[in-house]
Amino acid sequence: GENHPHPPLYIQTLGPFRVWRGLYEIPAEAWGRTRARRLFQFLIVHRRRPVHREEILEALWPDRDPASAALELRVTLHALHRALEPTRRPGQPPFYVIREGEFLRLNPHAILHIDADLFVALLARAQEREPFAPDEALSGRRQALALMQGEFLEECRYEDWAIPEREYLSALYLSAAEQVAKALAARNAWEEVIPIAQRILERDPYHEAACGLLVQGYWALGQRALAVRTYERFRQRMRKELGVEPTFSLAALREGPPPSPHER
Repeated sequence: GENHPHPPLYIQTLGPFRVWRGLYEIPAEAWGRTRARRLFQFLIVHRRRPVHREEILEALWPDRDPASAALELRVTLHALHRALEPTRRPGQPPFYVIREGEFLRLNPHAILHIDADLFVALLARAQEREPFAPDEALSGRRQALALMQGEFLEECRYEDWAIPEREYLSALYLSAAEQVAKALAARNAWEEVIPIAQRILERDPYHEAACGLLVQGYWALGQRALAVRTYERFRQRMRKELGVEPTFSLAALREGPPPSPHER
């Protein structure tokens, strides 16, 4: 509970950024008007290693002269400690974010539950279980997909340092969502396939396997006109924007499952 001096932090990075200290959510105003939130997000992205202060100054205050950037960092770090540990007594060393010489890092002794790490772990476990326990693999993947409330650190959309992890997680998401949609299609659970295929296409408008599953789903549920319209719209988009035809035809979809260009 909260009386534990250093309860675990639960950090939501997939969608709106939220942080809980134990059972209590850190309110938006606790971060103050400084860049404390951004600094914390930067440290989360680099959670596997200590980060040199120069790297932080360069990322968060690229246009400031060194002296004023260094001052900003001091003020921001102070605000971050205050947001994460509002009851810390003066003179007590900070716990969640620690300094090692010229480096800052998340304390390896702190218990941090980060949804992005859970997402990756669930998918890795599902991959391992697939050959022996396909049902378990499917439910693990669905659990992982449910964590994806939006893009990774979406409020850092224009920060270069957040892009590699965002793209990595997005690629994992697309591949897991496709595997889930196919597994559900194999069980004729079309009502469940359709929203997943739609979400894949929102992220990747040229995803042929997802379009194929969507069209098949509409067809199977008797929404023939919608199936044809969806296929034609996709075909026009591929033609106009990529200059290619889809690799599957409407006729083939009515027969059976579409060939997937993403097949492992």
